[in-house]
Amino acid sequence: MEEKLGKDYELVLVLDPELDDSGVEDTLVRVRKVIEDNGGSVVEEDRQGLRKVAYPINKKRQGNYIISQLQMSPESTAELNSSLNLTEAVMRHILSLIHI
Repeated sequence: MEEKLGKDYELVLVLDPELDDSGVEDTLVRVRKVIEDNGGSVVEEDRQGLRKVAYPINKKRQGNYIISQLQMSPESTAELNSSLNLTEAVMRHILSLIHI
């Protein structure tokens, strides 16, 4: 039986639509590093690409959506949220606990 690192979370990132592919990859590498440095892991990552946002964010009507499944300790979520708030490429993010 596989040992879990913590609880299961879903992270939805809305990145700046003006980022090129390397900018998106650089941002995701930094996000993964914060997660892994705090003892977590990225289980799955789904890059959904450009999609219309429900309301303009910073005068932008589209965002680059990435949905990730994570395993991490609840104590590490504050550090991740703080890091995402300071990352300019991240227009919005939602980190939610998955109840199974």
